[in-house]
Amino acid sequence: MRALLAGVTGDGEVKLSHLVGGSGTADQTFILEELGVNPSCLDDADSFALMRESAASAAVRTDGLIFRKTHERFIKDPDAGQGHLLSTPVRAIYITRDPRAVVPSLAWHLSVSQAEAARIMGTKPEGLLESQVGGMLGEDVRALMGRYLLRGARVPLDWGSWSENVNSWLDQTEVPVTLVRYEDLVADPRAELERVVDEIGLPVEEPLLARAVESSSFESLSVQEMLAGFQEAVSPDRPFFRRGEPGAWREELEPAVQETVCREHGPTMARLGYAPE
Repeated sequence: MRALLAGVTGDGEVKLSHLVGGSGTADQTFILEELGVNPSCLDDADSFALMRESAASAAVRTDGLIFRKTHERFIKDPDAGQGHLLSTPVRAIYITRDPRAVVPSLAWHLSVSQAEAARIMGTKPEGLLESQVGGMLGEDVRALMGRYLLRGARVPLDWGSWSENVNSWLDQTEVPVTLVRYEDLVADPRAELERVVDEIGLPVEEPLLARAVESSSFESLSVQEMLAGFQEAVSPDRPFFRRGEPGAWREELEPAVQETVCREHGPTMARLGYAPE
């Protein structure tokens, strides 16, 4: 989706180095870039406050849409966590995927077992602080979180469980949500992109839509990563664009892990049309 939006807000050509929304809401470098304040000296409360101020500053001086990537669950009360950062009008494009497909992908990216990936998806951390990571996750994941921390993510990352994250966004009424299922996006990217740009109020002409869709194909992006790398990949020897096939979990997912995922997330899966098998 970030690639598609980069295409329709530009000339249709998509480059991995210029995807929209690259600065996530947990990235404190946003404070440094916008306000000139060194985030390394801030505690969590100051970080939350200044990140909201940074977002407001960016909104005032920017003409047009601002895209921000986040993995966090929706939090209505900013004093209880990050919450969404941009001032109204704001809306969310929420991307979901069958959790049975998420598990093998997460296991690959974190270099952990499928059982551990499923456990991570089922946890409800109040924030993956650096001090907590060691007791919760393995060496590989600590190394991963360390990379994020070095990039400036010094505020709590409050993902919630997979179900908690989904329901937090779909049940809230503060921010309008455009729900996009990854499976539908793969099946008909043109139709899904047209729906998204229409709902967010972004006028796009047909030729630009077509070019953005073509430039954002999984094959095109994976070739770019192969030739030039991708800065958001966990490791240079573990491609970010791994497989991308919606039904591949049927070949990859271990039966016991599948049972765990369906037991823990069954109601939310049903809500999104992911019927247990």
